[in-house]
This record gives sequence, structure tokens and C-alpha cells, in this order.
Amino acid sequence: MPKQTITRRALLEAALATPLVAGLLGCSASDTDAAALATGDRLLDLVIVDANIITMDDARPRAEAVAIKNGRFIAVGSSRDIRALARPGTQTLSLRGKTVLPGLIDAHTHVASAGRQTYLSLDLGLSSIAAIKQAIKEATAQKPKGEWITGNQYDDRKTDLNRFITRFDIDEVSPDHPVVITDRSNHISIANSVALRMAGLTKQVPDPSGGKYDRDPKTGELTGVMRELAAEPVRKLVPPPTRADAKRAAIQMGYAMARSGLTTVHDAMVDEIDLLAYQDALATGELPIRIYALILYRLLEHFAALNIRTGFGNDMLRIGPVKMVADGACAGRTMRMSQPYVGRPDDFGILTMSQEQLDAQVVTAQRAGFQIGIHANGDVAIDMVLNAYEKTLGAQTVQDPRWRIEHCTLVNPGLIDRIKKLGVIPTPFCTYVYHHSDKWADYGEERLQWMFAHKAFLDAGIPVTGASDYIPGPFEPMMAFMSMVARKGRDGKVWGGNQRITIEQAIRCYTMHGAYASFEERVKGSITPGKLADLVVLGEDLTKVEPDSLINVPVEKTMVGGTFVWDREA
Repeated sequence: MPKQTITRRALLEAALATPLVAGLLGCSASDTDAAALATGDRLLDLVIVDANIITMDDARPRAEAVAIKNGRFIAVGSSRDIRALARPGTQTLSLRGKTVLPGLIDAHTHVASAGRQTYLSLDLGLSSIAAIKQAIKEATAQKPKGEWITGNQYDDRKTDLNRFITRFDIDEVSPDHPVVITDRSNHISIANSVALRMAGLTKQVPDPSGGKYDRDPKTGELTGVMRELAAEPVRKLVPPPTRADAKRAAIQMGYAMARSGLTTVHDAMVDEIDLLAYQDALATGELPIRIYALILYRLLEHFAALNIRTGFGNDMLRIGPVKMVADGACAGRTMRMSQPYVGRPDDFGILTMSQEQLDAQVVTAQRAGFQIGIHANGDVAIDMVLNAYEKTLGAQTVQDPRWRIEHCTLVNPGLIDRIKKLGVIPTPFCTYVYHHSDKWADYGEERLQWMFAHKAFLDAGIPVTGASDYIPGPFEPMMAFMSMVARKGRDGKVWGGNQRITIEQAIRCYTMHGAYASFEERVKGSITPGKLADLVVLGEDLTKVEPDSLINVPVEKTMVGGTFVWDREA
């Protein structure tokens, strides 16, 4: 019996009509400060003692112990003082000197959609095209003729032939099923001949605005490689998952991130399916980490009609900015730059929006009461976003907008000055220097000195965040810390060493700065009385670990709201 699916319109209507949404009305981050915290009786839920606590609270940078009640930190101090607060029935946990950090915040990643790609699709992050073809062949044998096959995490630079797989490769093993593969950047897709025919794509199709079809240089035939918006005719044909599958994948992805020490994530492209999956998981108590949702611009009208805007939600699921996309990908080598890619003198990357479109959408989002987050990787795209922000902020009175540039990859001193002046928050990739080092020759060392420019942002007093952009980048914060502090690739080569920062700065990016980016610095980001009891227990003190070894520091436990959602010993 075929699985039942529902339309995207129905998904949005269901997500916005659910009683859970009604229960979230009026709950903003400012409602939950320490002054409003009611402790009731004096019985604490838990005291953690004998720990090395890096609080990220400037008033008390280090501590030994913390007391927790009703999902909040109640007291922070010495083990002796915190033990004295315990009563019969209070649980006591001795960490025997292990290091504790505030719960880590990934300010730009993907959870629900990444869960579907990770758990409901083929993992094609394989080392050879032959292995990829074999995986597709095996999937083809298990599905009826004509049923879609999807694959993800493919990386052309990490396969043996160092080239893109094409429709001709896929046709050899799957001639009767529509197949579409998405590369790790999520900005390039590869379709086989069946999928191209279903989408009506032939050699005569022109490149769309904001996209490009790769073609055989001799015949002009489509190779199946579709960059940026060129993939939309195929992608829209792929059936959506069932509601149950979407929920399951979001939960699985949430737990995977919790195991890495993440307690809050900013999901940077939330659609109807994602929102409903989160609400379903929250309704059954299965959502393991906190979600700050950047909603797609196309949903803005629906949300505005219901007077839903940034801040709507509760401490587990909150609506964040409106998300727009101005250019291509860094790892996919499609971001729009002022100078061409190394070895490709005519290739400057791809813009997916015009300046006029950006300007109009920013005004619309601002009038609807939304924070704004715009994907811009290349210096040209960043300049365009800042142009739009400057026009709108100059013409409107916007109190503490905290507008964001998602990724904000390639900058220069002039762009940094404008970012600082506007109070814009950049969310650059944090695991990329290490994980994607096989792509940096396309940019060159000179440009790498101004890519993922954490030090330049911090030196300018800009609250730059920690961000992974999973699936494109691995989400593990320990890899991010190594990448940010050492600035070394997988092969040991240093890329942009001038942008190295200290481990203490890297932790701040993943804690207080992440909280600031979602207007939640009063309830997250440090181990401070009154804040949400989110923390991570590590097997080593990051401040005493050599930079190249940070990736190996084990995550022992992760707590969200006073409950351990990950425990290595459990």
C-alpha cells in the first residue's frame, strides 16, 4: 500500500492551526528572566559539584558547582556552598573534575531537513563514483519502476575521479527510475535522464536567472548537473515525506546534534514540513534540543496574516528571522565574488537575487516585524545585502534589529566597517577550514585570509557566532573549535592563519554570541542563575588542549532544561 503524503499547503495550514501554536502566543524571550523565576519550595532537583565550570559569565568566569531547579540554574559557586543547598531528595552529581560549558549554540545549521536527507535518503558521501553508482543500483533494485531515488552528501572533491558525477553515470545503473542527487553544499543537484525528462529539461533549455545547467562542451547536451535555481524544476517533483517520517527524522537529527554538545540550533531554512515536524515532536515531548527557526520568505505572508513574527514561540521552539538567499555556495564554488575563481577567469559565481528584489523583500520583512537573515557568501552578495539593510534602516526606525548575514564568508575591511555600523550579526562557517580544505585552491590563499574572518569580526567588536550549516559542514562543535583556533585543513596546511582566534573566543561565539543572535542572551549562553539549565560536560578542559587535538575532546553529557538528553555512560 503506498504511503500517504499531504501537500505543502496542507502542511502549513496544519502547522499553523495546531492547538500547540495557540499555546505559544505571547511567549517571548524577555518574559523569562531571572526576576520571574519562581522556585516554589526549597527542594532542588539537582546539584552538580566537583566540576571545572567555564561559565561564560563575566561576573564569575569559573565555578565548581551549580544548582538546578525547574529547568533553570538557581545558584553557581563552590562545591561546598552548592552542596549546602541540597536537601533530602535532591540529586547530587559529582563530575570528579570534568569540564562543564554552557549549552552550545549553532547559529546556522539545518535539523529537520538535514534529518530527512540523512535518514530518509541515500548517503552518497562516498569516496568513489563507482561506489556511488553501486549504492544507487542497490536502491533501484528495491523500488518499483518509476519511484524516486534521492541521494545526499555527495562531494565531488572527495571522490576518486575529482569530477562531478553526471546523468550518464547514473543512467548506467538506474535507467527507469527518476534519480536526483544533492551535493553536500545543497546548492548543486545532479539528475538522471528520467528525472530531466519528467521536468521537461532538454538541451534547448536556457539557463534560468540565478542558476546554471552544465552542458557537454561538444554536444551542448545537459550533463545533469544543475547549479542553484536551475535545479528547481526537478526538485519540486520529488514527493514530500510522510508526516510521521518527517517527525522521526527531525528527532533523530536532534539527538545526533545533542550528542555533540549542541543544546540550541538556529535552523536556517524552515518550511511547512519542518515546522510541522518540530511541533509534532514538541507535542509528544520528543524534541531533544531547542530550535530557533528561520522561516522561508515565501511563508512570510501566511505568518504575517496571523500576526506571527520573530519571537513567537516558547523556550523549545521559537520563530526567528525571515530567510532569503542572495548568492551561491562556498563549498559548491558558486558564491558571487568580485574576482573570478582561480583557474576559471570567466566564473565569478552566481547571484540568486537582484538588488531590487533584495531591497523589496527586506522592506516587506521589516514591516511585518521580522528579524532578517540573508544568505550571502561572496563579497559582491554581502555588499548587496548591506545596501538593502542600509536603505531600510536609514528610512525606518527599527529598534535593535539584529539583522543577520548568513555565512558572510568573504569580507574586506570596508564590509566589516559597514557590518559594525549597522549592528549586523555574521554567522560564518566554523568547520569549513578543516573539512573543506580540498576546495580552497579554487579561492587561493590571499582570499582565505578574509574568509570565515572570525578574528577580524571580533577585533571590530562584532558578535560573530558559531555556525556549521550542516549538511554542507559537519556540525560537531569540537571540530569547529579546532578549525577556528588552528585554521588547518585535513592535510595540515594552514589556510588564513591571520584569522586564528583563541579557544575562549571560540567558546564565546558558540554561547553568548549565539544567544545574542536570537535575542536570548538573558536566558541562554552562560551558566548564570536564572538562565535555562543547558550545559555540556566534556572529558577534557578545552583551555588546556592543544589546538590540533580539540576535535578529539569527548562530549560526556548534554543537558537541556535540567534533563540530560545525552549521557555517554547511560
